[in-house]
Amino acid sequence: MARSHLYEAAQAAETRAREALPALTEGDMLRVYQSVLRKFFRYDPINQVEVRRRITQRVLSE
Repeated sequence: MARSHLYEAAQAAETRAREALPALTEGDMLRVYQSVLRKFFRYDPINQVEVRRRITQRVLSE
């Protein structure tokens, strides 16, 4: 469950950061910050469907 929650939270944080950056800076600094953001949020995608199925099976078996 933690893996699924962390994955969703990281995606939401990245989306919000991408929306906020243009309001904070512009031009070359915006491009620098976007580059840093891409490096910061680099992660291996997980199979959300499989993770949720395992969570569901575990909850239903209890």
